[in-house]
Amino acid sequence: MKKIISVILMLAVLLSLCACAKKQEAAPTQATVDIASPEAMYGHIDQTAPIGGKFQLWSVEGLQNMAKYPDADFELLCNIDARGAVIAPLGTVEKPFTGTFVGNNCTISDFTVKGGESGAFGFFGVNKGTVENLYLEYVSFEPDAKATNIGAFAGINEGTIRRSKLFGYTLELAQVGENANCGAVVGTNSGELNIVEVDVALNCTATAAKNVGGIAGLVEGGKLEYVDTLGALTLSGITANYGLYAGTAKNVSFNTCIFAGAENSFDGKLFTHFSGVEEGAEYPMCMLRDNNIEPLPEKVAYVRDLAVQQMIDMATMEWHVSQDLVHSCKCGTTGTCEGTWMPGWTYFGLPYKHGNGSLSSMNYLIGEDGNLKDFVYDMEIRNGYDSYMGAMCSSASQMGWWRVSNSVDHQVCVHMLPDFPEYGCIPVGTGWYENAVPNTRYDTDCYTKSCTDQVFYEALALTHRGDCVVNGLEVGDHVRMVSKEPVTIRYADGTINGTESYLQTTELSGTLIDEDERVMTNWKVHRKYTYEQLRGDGYVPVTIEELLTGEMEPGECTILNGADGKQGMTIGTVKGNYFLESVTLVITDSEGNTVLNKIMFPKAGKYNRGNTRATSLAYIDYFDLAQVNTYLQDVMFVPGETYSYTISAHLACDEDFVLKTDSFTQGVA
Repeated sequence: MKKIISVILMLAVLLSLCACAKKQEAAPTQATVDIASPEAMYGHIDQTAPIGGKFQLWSVEGLQNMAKYPDADFELLCNIDARGAVIAPLGTVEKPFTGTFVGNNCTISDFTVKGGESGAFGFFGVNKGTVENLYLEYVSFEPDAKATNIGAFAGINEGTIRRSKLFGYTLELAQVGENANCGAVVGTNSGELNIVEVDVALNCTATAAKNVGGIAGLVEGGKLEYVDTLGALTLSGITANYGLYAGTAKNVSFNTCIFAGAENSFDGKLFTHFSGVEEGAEYPMCMLRDNNIEPLPEKVAYVRDLAVQQMIDMATMEWHVSQDLVHSCKCGTTGTCEGTWMPGWTYFGLPYKHGNGSLSSMNYLIGEDGNLKDFVYDMEIRNGYDSYMGAMCSSASQMGWWRVSNSVDHQVCVHMLPDFPEYGCIPVGTGWYENAVPNTRYDTDCYTKSCTDQVFYEALALTHRGDCVVNGLEVGDHVRMVSKEPVTIRYADGTINGTESYLQTTELSGTLIDEDERVMTNWKVHRKYTYEQLRGDGYVPVTIEELLTGEMEPGECTILNGADGKQGMTIGTVKGNYFLESVTLVITDSEGNTVLNKIMFPKAGKYNRGNTRATSLAYIDYFDLAQVNTYLQDVMFVPGETYSYTISAHLACDEDFVLKTDSFTQGVA
């Protein structure tokens, strides 16, 4: 199942062209040669000896051979999955790397760098050459305890590293050589780093370290431009010089560099200075992630996680069809609703159709073999596809919120706009909402145009997982749930960079297809949107009270208007104060044999323009028990036989209720 979930997450990320920023999200790769079998195409190329002074690399054997030739030139011909291989640093203190390494935007993945006995540790131990367009991912690090210059890309960089990325795991430094220089990118730098992105968490507890930084331990001159460090920087029990960029920085300009790690702490306390010791250091257009945020209270975090998890569960459920399913109908105000599903494909998540389904109803449709049950293909059968398969963006977000809330009504996006607070939504942030002069229910321009960029960015920075961003434009209205904590990047003066700051949202949206793997989904999971994008597209942040307080009302469910008399379970209405996901009717005969076991799904979100927060608090959803007459017609009740029945209900807050247990004798008044 973990593999299945990882496939759908990766599909959503890759097909939406989302920029990677975490080690579990692979670096974007654009291999110049697309081949199914490198061995078949390149097996004739000898990787144990240079050809005209140049190695062309296509396999693990070539990678492991590199360290023997630090003065050679190297070129990656294709992506290489090293499958856990151990690779020694290229270049040592005694014999630095002096050649060129052309990556061709190809990726080397899944390997361990081990070594550093000469004093320098990194993929390049000592680099005096030129490295371009090289991507490294899923890298593990085992530096020698005597190494005195330690970095993920290079222990010492006196050459050039351009347009390259490294996505790895934690660089754990507990023992290092005396007076060691340690950085997430390089240990010591006097060369050029230009458009370099590194996501490696650096954790240093080594008391022998002298300089520790998110980019480099020691920087003396050189050129650093557009260097992004994305991993956490945690330091404890050390006496070293330390900073987000460098422990010590001399005679250097850090131009448009970013520290975007999720943590920056020294002995558990936040620090925000760029360099520990500075001498002629400048920081034009430099930025850092805002980690000065109080953690959410435990019960608030719990409630928010419930809402988000509901969205993730709806997005990652897997299903198949055993025969072609072609559907076309007209439903509600959305016009024609069409869908085609084929055997041999893997589908993830509720499809983007109708607005009537829920996770429970979709799961009910899936048999033990993972296929939709056959009866769903018959459009004439009651409670078939039209009744409970699929959802819309707003009803999906509704399912997430209704898992924790009984006080919000937002079947359509307009109900989530904060100029209609009677529907239960609360605007996030201040300054962008108060000055708005809304003209229509669908007008979001009135919000985004009534404030400055910075005011609006500050509002987005206040969102948390579980909140929503809503576009209520008359054409293309849409809802996205924030599914991870925001990443806010600030300049040194505190202003927010809207192009680097972003939210990650989960949403039911357009179709994403991987033809090669025969995989399709209608969901985008943890999709990144910059603050600038959200503002430009007219999305405004809203939340609900439960996500702010962490207080959830206890679930309540009952039968109204009795339910008495012969076959009296068919009289009355089931009502819940949370969304009523299902009602189950079980009938057994006098010998305990089950004659009917039927689960029924009310349509989600019975939209009523008159509903407000006050009415929805008292009346979330219902099921008219008269509808079960359809199923009772199929039961052959024996005259004079006594039957027992139980009516139970399941609410979106995951609570179950037995509403009535009784018996009746067929044919007796």
